[in-house]
Amino acid sequence: MRYLFLSLFCSLFVLNLHGQESFKDTITLQEVKINKKKLKVVTVKQGKDKQKIGNGFFKTVPTQIFFIENLPYGTIQEIRLHFMWMVVKSLPDSKPINTNILETTYELPIFDVKENQLGNKKNKTPIQVTIPEGRKSEPSVTVDLSKLSFTTDKLLVELKRVSPLPCSECKMYIPYGYDASTPNNTKDIGQQNRRGSSKPPSNVNLNFGLLCEIKTLTREY
Repeated sequence: MRYLFLSLFCSLFVLNLHGQESFKDTITLQEVKINKKKLKVVTVKQGKDKQKIGNGFFKTVPTQIFFIENLPYGTIQEIRLHFMWMVVKSLPDSKPINTNILETTYELPIFDVKENQLGNKKNKTPIQVTIPEGRKSEPSVTVDLSKLSFTTDKLLVELKRVSPLPCSECKMYIPYGYDASTPNNTKDIGQQNRRGSSKPPSNVNLNFGLLCEIKTLTREY
């Protein structure tokens, strides 16, 4: 009996010691909070409360690039662009020979931004943005970007006029911009392209922002 009691005591002692060692090795997990917000489409207007300006530089500089930032982090869904009309060459006391605004087409490549530099092109085939001939003075065009699966909070939008200039007295469509003379990160991107990088040869417009609305599928709202 004495040996049985001694054997039982030793077993309990070993189990207690093992339990203490196991307790020392226990890792306590801290509470992890998960963002339970549902995905929601949020619209951000670039140029809100800014002075609207017709970007007539597209007449002589057909390719320009714009930096869009301060978006909620998420997947870009669409961009809505705004246009106005202009006469190619306004002459004193002359009137346009055509009351209609001629069809005007732009290409729309989308780029990501990495360390304030022009990144990868997100759409391999440029999107065609065509404003049909008509008399509408300020049309808008909505472009679906959801198929790009582009998740970001900033991007670069390039617009390239591919339509030829019409006659001097004819009307054409140009993108609406806004006064963006306040310096921003586009300065670095512009210097990179002017140094002759291998990136697409685009002109970063430091004085004009692109008047547009961006819709993003996000949890940041």
